[in-house]
Amino acid sequence: MMRAAGGACGKVMIKHPELACKTLGARNQAFKKDDVYSLPADTLAAFLENGTQIEDGYVFECDCEITEYYVHCVPFESPGIPELPDLTREDATDAFLEETHEAYKPYLKEFFGDVLLTVFSDEPTGPRKIPFRKEIEELFEKENGYSIRPYLPELMGDKEVTDAGAKARIAWFDLCSRLFCSNYMLKEKEWSNKHNMAFIGHMDLDHISYYTIDSGCYNVMRALRCFDMPGIDVIWRQIFPYNINNPYCIQKCNGNGIFPRYASSAAAQIGERH
Repeated sequence: MMRAAGGACGKVMIKHPELACKTLGARNQAFKKDDVYSLPADTLAAFLENGTQIEDGYVFECDCEITEYYVHCVPFESPGIPELPDLTREDATDAFLEETHEAYKPYLKEFFGDVLLTVFSDEPTGPRKIPFRKEIEELFEKENGYSIRPYLPELMGDKEVTDAGAKARIAWFDLCSRLFCSNYMLKEKEWSNKHNMAFIGHMDLDHISYYTIDSGCYNVMRALRCFDMPGIDVIWRQIFPYNINNPYCIQKCNGNGIFPRYASSAAAQIGERH
């Protein structure tokens, strides 16, 4: 088994910092009555506390605080933690395959499909929590016929979701999951199968269905279907989801005992048993 997860222990980002993850960020700004708002160059959209979007030149009618949404990208924010590139990008996956799979190939190719039967991807993730870059925004508007910008507070979870906001939010994460699967998962599967190995693995937070967005795959079933043999992480907090002595599960899992079905369900959807 060859083990991989998208970052090559930070080597991809060291060589290609331009592949850094970009996410939706938010910041609050305070203004006084009669102040004139100047939209910062890096700001996607700005909103009053009541959710009304404001434009450059807006005159504030009272003292208030607004929220500005922007693209957050600060590579190497967490020293000592190998950083993943943006795996919704095809070029990031190409760089990862070059650093790992192709680097192993001269030394291990005689074992491919014989001694080495699988490539295991352990918790690969796209940008968390909300991927946001120009290319995704443009593709979203092309597919849906409207801009995501009026719905940024709902996308971020800063505002009660309207019907239109829910539709936009679902469409955004559906697009992100398709990009993650086509640009990372299926490309690694293609490489593995071409070299006579199965592509297997599991997703992060796969035992908590309603945290699938936080997991970085955006749609756990779609991601699992990309494996030749989908798997689920099994450690003590999943095996005993109702254990009252397990604070993690009390806080996070809420007794989600159905998680073992994810892998078998994904396998069934592609006509396999395992």
